Amino acid sequence: MKKTTEIIENLPKIISNGPNDETREILKNLGLNKIETDEVLDIISQGIGRAELYKTGIKPEQFSSYLDENLIFQKTIDLATSPEIKYEVNSDNLHPKLKKVFKNDSKEKVDYEKLLSEFNNSKNENREDALYDLIEYKYPKVTLLIEDSLFDKELMVQIVAIQGISKNIVTPSLEKKLIELFKKTENHTLISNLTQVFSQFNIKKALPFVIEKMNSENLMNTYNCIICLGNLGDSLVIDTLIPFKEIRKTPEIYDENGFLSQTTQYSIRKITKKTIKKLKKRFN
Repeated sequence: MKKTTEIIENLPKIISNGPNDETREILKNLGLNKIETDEVLDIISQGIGRAELYKTGIKPEQFSSYLDENLIFQKTIDLATSPEIKYEVNSDNLHPKLKKVFKNDSKEKVDYEKLLSEFNNSKNENREDALYDLIEYKYPKVTLLIEDSLFDKELMVQIVAIQGISKNIVTPSLEKKLIELFKKTENHTLISNLTQVFSQFNIKKALPFVIEKMNSENLMNTYNCIICLGNLGDSLVIDTLIPFKEIRKTPEIYDENGFLSQTTQYSIRKITKKTIKKLKKRFN
C-alpha cells in the first residue's frame, strides 16, 4: 500500500479520532483517494477489533489472517493494546465476544432456557449473541448446538459457531460436519474461518478437500487454502502447490457498491512460494 510509512506516523491520531472527517482529511492530505482511504480505515478497524479480542484473553496464535503481515494492521494492534492510546468503539456491529467486553456483561446468572429461546426465535435479530452466550457459558449440549448452527441460514450465526469451537468439544461428528460445510460453501468468510479451525485443531481429514478447494474461482478461498496446506500438509503437497506459483493475481473482494472491501498482503504466487518454503524447512 502506498504511503504506508506516513500512515503509520499518523496512526495514533487516526485511531484516537476514529473514522471522522478529520481522519479522512489526514489521509486525503497524504495523497489517498476515497477508495484507498476506505481501505485503510477498514484495515485499522480490523486491527482494533483484533486488539480487543486479545484483551479478552484470545491468543495471537489462534488467528491466521490475510492481514497478519500488513504493517498498518500490526501497528494498529500495537497501538490499540497500549494504554497510552484512547479510543471509542461502536459495539453495535461487533463480534459477540467484543460486545460483552464493552457492555461488561456478567457470568453470574445463566438462564439456558432463555438463551435457547432467544436463539431459536427467528425474529430475533441478535441470535448470534444468544449462541455466543450458550457457548461461552458451557451449555451442556454445546457440541450438538454448534453442529446444527454450522448450517444456519444466518452467516453470523455460522461464524460464531465456528469460532466457538474449542479443543475439548472437537469430536469425529463435529469434524465431519465442518468438512461437510467446507465442501458445500464458496463463501470466503466461512472458508477463512473453517481453514483456521482445520489448522488450529490439526484436522487432517480435511486435507484432500482443502486441496480441491484451492481451485475455487474465488482467489480469496485459494489463498486461505494455501495457508491451511502450509499448516496441515507435508512435503507431499508441495507438487500440488507448484502450479499456483504461476498465478500472479492478488485476491480482492468488492462490496455491493463496487468498492474494494478486502484484499491480501500477498499475491497467490507469493503466498504459494512462502508456503512451499515453510514446508521444505519443516520436512527437510
